[in-house]
Amino acid sequence: MKPPRNLIAGTLLLGSLVPILAAAQAWAPPKGQGFLALTTQSLDATNHLFSAPVLGTTSLDIGKMEGRALVLDADFGITDKLAITTSLAYVSSRFREGGRIDETNPASAHRDLPSDDGRWHSSLQDARVSLRYMQRKGPWVFTPSAAVVFPLRNYNTLGHASIGRGVNEAQLGLEVGRLLYRSGRPRAYAQGGYRYAFVEKVGETSLNRSDFFLELGYLAHPRLTVRGFAEYRASHGGVDWIEVLQGQADFHGHDQVAAAQWLRAGVGLSMPMAEGVDFFVSVAQTLEGENTHDGTTFSIGTTWGFQAPGYGRTKIRFPGP
Repeated sequence: MKPPRNLIAGTLLLGSLVPILAAAQAWAPPKGQGFLALTTQSLDATNHLFSAPVLGTTSLDIGKMEGRALVLDADFGITDKLAITTSLAYVSSRFREGGRIDETNPASAHRDLPSDDGRWHSSLQDARVSLRYMQRKGPWVFTPSAAVVFPLRNYNTLGHASIGRGVNEAQLGLEVGRLLYRSGRPRAYAQGGYRYAFVEKVGETSLNRSDFFLELGYLAHPRLTVRGFAEYRASHGGVDWIEVLQGQADFHGHDQVAAAQWLRAGVGLSMPMAEGVDFFVSVAQTLEGENTHDGTTFSIGTTWGFQAPGYGRTKIRFPGP
């Protein structure tokens, strides 16, 4: 049984909503072993989700937002307990006007932004570097983690076709995991955790947040693992989009400073293609939220395992007991 090695949870959101949201990973790779994961993601979203009705609804269609991303992750076991992970993303996005919008609607303010011209806009986005330390307690693993997130360049943060939030973050978290056995062999796993993010302010606006995540996986076949996952975000600051539409806050930066709250869930599968090589695919959907967008995200990728020189030659194995 292999706990999942796809380090992205299948929930990249359009540009400014989430720079990089790495999946929970309670297990650490063995000392001297590492993994490279390459993921492509696609998001299509139409509705803005509000905390109160706008034009008679809390889910307003003002045009289609599309996002595409290429994400590279690297994970390496410094010891059997301590691991370092790095991630970086290249993002493309565009906004196509439509839906319920007219000149009297404040949401039409995006029309004067060059980035919301209906064309694709692309850039390197953010990098994430994290350390985690795995401790075993019987069948359980407890893994505290610390991470930093920072923009790779001065990319666009305004409008619907923004690339990201463009802010620095420091994150502290705890992941918990357990393998579940049947007839003495691992057949399933459960992992989850909590992460608090200290986010750089935009002006005087605090953007700190909490993220919760849960993932369950089952070995449906010796060559097929099926998983389900859910994520919940709660902002401890930010701006309510109702205030934006009322003219109390800048419309162009509404994604960057959003007081986002959302619940998303998805399913995925992974299968080995060769020794140390896995293929994975997932789909995730926004179930509810406010100051965010609805949408469906598709992810597909592959993971390669490797042995670092100087650590001896052992069989590449995925994290686990």
